[in-house]
Amino acid sequence: MSKPVKSLKSQNRPALTAFIIYCLAVYIVFTTGTTEFWKSLIERFDALNSKDGMVAFIAPILCVVITGILSVSIKEALVFFRYKNALPGHRAFSKLAHKDKRFKAADIENKMGIIPEDPDEQNAEWFKLYKRYESDTSIIEAHKIFLLTRDLTAISFIFLILGTASFSLQQQVSSPAFRYFIYMLVHYLSIGLAARNYGNRFVTNVFAVYVTDHRKI
Repeated sequence: MSKPVKSLKSQNRPALTAFIIYCLAVYIVFTTGTTEFWKSLIERFDALNSKDGMVAFIAPILCVVITGILSVSIKEALVFFRYKNALPGHRAFSKLAHKDKRFKAADIENKMGIIPEDPDEQNAEWFKLYKRYESDTSIIEAHKIFLLTRDLTAISFIFLILGTASFSLQQQVSSPAFRYFIYMLVHYLSIGLAARNYGNRFVTNVFAVYVTDHRKI
């Protein structure tokens, strides 16, 4: 009997767990001093990531808890800077289909007939295509990396807010607190940008497979 296939979220969990440990190491380094920053960060990360350390046992639980603090809609808003119609699927036909060089938007229109214009309808029609081709390797990989970077963005944002707030509670409104804020803000913005690009690519990968599928369905 074949082994059950792990969900994409389960496959991403080790990477998310390692990132949480890294974020904890960053916080500890900033609270204890930033002299020889990178050397200290590596030492803290290694200590927290040790198989014999308590964090190694707690981190997977923290991963489940931290990634579940924010709802999916909030995670999407953090990535795409939109709360309403945040998903790239809401702009799949009207914008994203025109930006990909692998196919022409006209190819999609010729094959589908009527192209939806309403954001909700666009997302619904795109999702139907996704479900048809969800087992395609390029789509699986694009979906997986989008989910990973989306959750990394959420984790970065949580540490940005809670870590900075904890400095204030400790009355450490000083240069280390400001540097921590900037450091984690860069994490959040850069990873969020990557997640946005991967999300858009996920959408257009579905279109790329669709327009090259000549089967009668």
